Amino acid sequence: MFKIKHLFYGLVLFFAASNAIAQNGAALNNIQEAIKIGSSRELAKYLSNNVEINFDNESAIYSQNQAEFVLKEFFMKYPPRDFQVSHQGSSSKGQLRYAIGKYICEDTSFVVLIRMKNIDGEYIVINLTFNKE
Repeated sequence: MFKIKHLFYGLVLFFAASNAIAQNGAALNNIQEAIKIGSSRELAKYLSNNVEINFDNESAIYSQNQAEFVLKEFFMKYPPRDFQVSHQGSSSKGQLRYAIGKYICEDTSFVVLIRMKNIDGEYIVINLTFNKE
């Protein structure tokens, strides 16, 4: 009975961890797709209530609604041709995640850094950085 109880708790923990990893993957895929098509509205669904956005080393903190507007202007000025994540990782405890990608538009490209934080079991974007190459 003792072994069955430990096996049960082990399985519960395993599935909980698997679910958290799957949610993070789904969130990052949705974020990537929103950037790829230039949808500030879709991207805003994954933003923190207060998010830091950097454009070529000019940084500001915006509310979620303000950030959606700022990103809409960016996507209008630099319509996307493609966006691909090239690297992703996390902090040792998994509370913070990041992704690095390349945003390609008509006449230039940007290196994009996405930083996410686990809040109540969901990863949300706390920082977006766009640096012209």
